[in-house]
Amino acid sequence: YVLRLKEARTARYVATHDAFRGDMHVAVADMAIFDSRALLRLLRGQQREALKRHLLQCRAVVLDGNLSIEEIACAASVGHELGALVFFEPTSAAKAYKAAAACCLHLITAIFPNRAELAAIGDFLSARDAQPGASPEQTSELAARCVLQRGVKRVYETRGAHGVVSYRTDAEGRVQR
Repeated sequence: YVLRLKEARTARYVATHDAFRGDMHVAVADMAIFDSRALLRLLRGQQREALKRHLLQCRAVVLDGNLSIEEIACAASVGHELGALVFFEPTSAAKAYKAAAACCLHLITAIFPNRAELAAIGDFLSARDAQPGASPEQTSELAARCVLQRGVKRVYETRGAHGVVSYRTDAEGRVQR
């Protein structure tokens, strides 16, 4: 389902990356649509039921950190209500906390942070307080544990060329990799 909004421009993002390491050198973005709160108006307004009818056909709802905290909460709620898988992509360490701040982690099936984003979520949830001076590996596991304890089914920590680490809890509530 593609939602077209007459009052807002499509988000645009252009970046130049290093050919060898993939590091970003420069980026330009027009993300005004996210500041417009257009999605929030749809999720809370008269068109909510029409939007839900369209979403009934969706098996997954993918949210990203560019949305406002309120939009993430509303969209996660609608997706969960309809039985869809709900995924969250933080997009940056600065925006990673938003799903936790929206108090909707229990509605999210999986999140896909990189190490810095997972650490930022852990900081927001006070995971690092559990073990001062923790290594990056320990910090990731502590942060993943915090996220999983709040109801997210899976945490997929992306590590670029080093792959992905998947975290989940077993039947006894222990974190498994």
